Amino acid sequence: MKISDALANVSRLFLDTAPVIYFVERNPQFVDLVDPIFERLSDDITAVISGITLSECLVGAIRLGLADLEQAFVDMLQQE
Repeated sequence: MKISDALANVSRLFLDTAPVIYFVERNPQFVDLVDPIFERLSDDITAVISGITLSECLVGAIRLGLADLEQAFVDMLQQE
């Protein structure tokens, strides 16, 4: 099944940590799988995340002192 088919009639989608990290960090192994999901988020699907997802996304960047990466996560997760 294609991702576009799986997302048919979906209006709200919970985002777990891994796809968010793959998208923001542009992980070459997974970016082609997550890009279609995030494209739909900007069009017609509302994303939902938990505080845990937010924490897990930020912890690595904060520990490594990567302010740009930290900001990239914050920016992506604050999009409406």
